[in-house]
Amino acid sequence: MFRIYIIVAIFALNFHAFISAENSIRTSASETGDVQELVIDGSVILQCNLTDGQSTLTNVVESWFKDGELITEPNDHYSIEKDKNTLTIAKGRRTKDEGNFTCSIGDLNATITLIAKPLIHKFSPIDKGTRDGKSVNVVEESRLVLECVANSTDTPEFSWLRKRSNSSNNDDLISEPARGNISISDDYLSSNLTIESVTLEDRAIYICRVKNRVGSVELEMLVRVKAIQIDNITININSLRVRVIVNLKKCETS
Repeated sequence: MFRIYIIVAIFALNFHAFISAENSIRTSASETGDVQELVIDGSVILQCNLTDGQSTLTNVVESWFKDGELITEPNDHYSIEKDKNTLTIAKGRRTKDEGNFTCSIGDLNATITLIAKPLIHKFSPIDKGTRDGKSVNVVEESRLVLECVANSTDTPEFSWLRKRSNSSNNDDLISEPARGNISISDDYLSSNLTIESVTLEDRAIYICRVKNRVGSVELEMLVRVKAIQIDNITININSLRVRVIVNLKKCETS
């Protein structure tokens, strides 16, 4: 009985990685192979090997398909070497090269799925707060919404974490339903973390993490909270008595 394999070799920058994904012969279009990472801007080589159990046969791959469509040559992005049973992606591109690649030999075929790691292309406060690089300044008792938007063809999974200082290695996972004045709302490609009535205790580094089937990515945002300042009020505490002296400005009228 024949078996078929697809081997993925990924070359990115000066780093060489070799990833192997073994697939049995697929006789049903509903059956798919393993999922592998597509390295963006890297060269990707798909190799389809047919074996009779004792030796590998060459010059046997008849066709390559991308999401069911035949890949034809000449092609400036995909190149096929039939003597090596390989298909080379010149430069991996997000979306364009994500999907199912199939090699076909007669009635036999094998499929492998390429997916890029997710990308966070927006992480910022909505409406409230002033943005300063990777930090945001808010005033105590205001409302803060942090929006995290991802790019992923594979269904992304969002999670939020919080750490109290840059030196801390302990990140607290903020789960939904979140506690206290914090809530989380997710859409397909975005997630919002909302802090109602910000307090000084909410000062922290907030982390948005996005994960799909091949990897994860995260970004940080430092939230600074300013205490409310009230002019012309002096608070004196004497034993159990609190005396508030308010200096009111007199308005002259004509």
